[in-house]
Amino acid sequence: MIMSTLLRFMIPPELFSLYKIIRFRCLSKLQKNVNHLHFLNNRKTIEVKGAMKMKKAEYDVLGMHCVSCSTAISKLLSKTKGVSDVEVILSESKILIEYDEKMVNDQKIVEHVSRLGYRAVEHKE
Repeated sequence: MIMSTLLRFMIPPELFSLYKIIRFRCLSKLQKNVNHLHFLNNRKTIEVKGAMKMKKAEYDVLGMHCVSCSTAISKLLSKTKGVSDVEVILSESKILIEYDEKMVNDQKIVEHVSRLGYRAVEHKE
């Protein structure tokens, strides 16, 4: 009872009902498989640890010069299925992105950015 009261304050109301459904329908599976719930960017994304193989990548973007450019790229990539986190660093013309390798790959990310008229190249250190 205390745990559900605490969760009610920690989880946004629109996600709490989803939590309750999952908890009651799949309790035995969840107890074995779920190690933690992680909410990203207030996008109502629940990442079940171990369910997704996440990859972090860094891209240099050619042609990104202003805030409008960076906003357009950020919005497009954020809406891409499989992408969990996007950070656009305008001053360095760089994108930091975290995504599920099963749903999206490097080539698709480059294609998405090129649709907006920019060129993304994987950052080489």
